[in-house]
Amino acid sequence: MINGISEKDFEILKKDLQDNFDKVAWKDDAISIKSERKHLRMKSICTKISNFISLGNYGSLLYVGNEKVACIYLGHKKFEGRMFKEPKPPEWWEADQGN
Repeated sequence: MINGISEKDFEILKKDLQDNFDKVAWKDDAISIKSERKHLRMKSICTKISNFISLGNYGSLLYVGNEKVACIYLGHKKFEGRMFKEPKPPEWWEADQGN
C-alpha cells in the first residue's frame, strides 16, 4: 500500500501501472499493487510513483522478481530499495534436481 496518491494522480499513473503489474487499485488516497510478473522497469515505475506521493506520506512494495527479493520504500519524490539476502535452498533440493 502506498499512501498519499490522489485519485487524479492515480488516473495519470493508472495505464503505466496496469501495463507493468497484474492488479492495481486506488482507495482513500492510496494505491495497492500486486503482481507476479518479472519487472524490467522498476526504477522508472518507482520514480513515477514517488513523484506523485504527497509530502509526509509513505509506502512500500515487496518486490520479488528478476532473481531479487527487496523491499522498496517510497516517499515524496524519493524511493530506496533494500535487498534481502538471497535464499539458499536446502542441500537435498539440489540433489533432487539432478545437480
